[in-house]
Amino acid sequence: MTKFSENREVKKIISFTAAIALCSGVMAGCGEKKNDAKTDEGTTISWLIPGDKPADLALVQDEVNKIVEPEIDAKVEFRFINAGSYTEKMNMSFSSQEVFDICFTGYVNPFDTTANKGAYMPLDELLEKAPKLKESIPDWLWETGKRDGVTYAVPNYQVCSGRFVPFVYTELIDECGLDLSVVKEPKDLEILFEKIKEKRPDLYPWRISSGITMFKQDDGEELTGDIYIDRNDPSLTVKENVEDKDHSAYDTIRSWYERGYIRSDVASVGDDTLDWTNGKYAVFQSTYKPGVEKELEIRLGKPVTAIMLGKPYVTRAKCTAAMTAISKVSKNPEKAIKLIELVNTNKDLYNLICYGIEGKHYTKLDNGTVRLDSNSGYFINASWKFGNQFNAYPLEGNSPDVWDETIKMNEEAEKSPLLGFVMNTTPIQSEISQVSSVTGEYGGFLNGSVDYKPVYDEYVSRVKAAGVDRIRDEVQKQIDEYKKTKN
Repeated sequence: MTKFSENREVKKIISFTAAIALCSGVMAGCGEKKNDAKTDEGTTISWLIPGDKPADLALVQDEVNKIVEPEIDAKVEFRFINAGSYTEKMNMSFSSQEVFDICFTGYVNPFDTTANKGAYMPLDELLEKAPKLKESIPDWLWETGKRDGVTYAVPNYQVCSGRFVPFVYTELIDECGLDLSVVKEPKDLEILFEKIKEKRPDLYPWRISSGITMFKQDDGEELTGDIYIDRNDPSLTVKENVEDKDHSAYDTIRSWYERGYIRSDVASVGDDTLDWTNGKYAVFQSTYKPGVEKELEIRLGKPVTAIMLGKPYVTRAKCTAAMTAISKVSKNPEKAIKLIELVNTNKDLYNLICYGIEGKHYTKLDNGTVRLDSNSGYFINASWKFGNQFNAYPLEGNSPDVWDETIKMNEEAEKSPLLGFVMNTTPIQSEISQVSSVTGEYGGFLNGSVDYKPVYDEYVSRVKAAGVDRIRDEVQKQIDEYKKTKN
């Protein structure tokens, strides 16, 4: 090789190396801008939320950061992701190790599933630096954010107790001559259904959404794979639904279907949300909490009346429906926990995030409640997604004391003895899947479209063959181990 050739090759190598360095720098810069929490303007904490992005998000976020930045020396950036694809997109983020800071976990992006994957950062040491946050949430509720005694999520404090409460459109009470006082238990609803069917044949009397669970809610706590515990059994003995000899619930549901109280195409209708929001169901079940009637009126367009049945009961599943977690790959966990603390304890900030700018996106009324404007450019109407809902202004039409009433209901409700119990489904995942597949085939039992009697023995045999006994035994073993940690 000549000296000229040698120099030329050296130059090529230098140029190639420089190009790689430049490319790498650009890629790193792009990655940092997209994923890292550092910007030229300082630290930005990313917060992922399920829901549609409000048109005025940037405007509200600027106001939010006027409060946040002086407090924690960082800004927050809310990223809204369509709720229907939130779980899938979060799973992709976890798999690719995408860097973000805070996310919603609960009814979508389920907490136990994602925590089991190691997606979240342990919080106990961080919480020592956020004492106001620790104090703002009851000890019993903190239990639900733990796995193996380690805290991985901050519960969004809201209504935590569940009970069976049907709702009826208020206008139908007089129109159909309904006497709600006669409804003492779920089966008594048929007294209302008969009158509704006679006076309003254009409506479906009952929207069935919980199957036979509505008849058993005060007796058992459902676990998984067709098993449950008796709420009145201190031994926490795991039982199988298929071994229950009382079939009166199946009989009632079937009779409602045959009498036309349940829509005839219930087995094939699929998602009936649109029919519900369009007012085609006269009576329906929904999560009860003080003030929920007003929320339902806003969503459905007409006033509703609650029929108070069931006894309030707090389960882990109910509590984990809305939580906030810090990503395991967050680059700013200390600022992230400070931000969560600030949002959960600063009422002005919380209401700004939930409702937007006063006078532009909502109107505060003299009694302390707020009137929302769905066309304002910032209409989230889901304060429970961000933290302690009891910091939010009550909605118009609610009692100003609605949150005090809700907290009282939470505190007085019976608490499940399994609030801190996290089931490890790995050893029985196959059996759970198989049992679920079998019960899915016999779903007509639950909506009344199929008479269970001719095929019930076959159903039991198939559930047994699918492994329900194995599920029961494994869960019992895990509960027994959990009980030892509580003694």
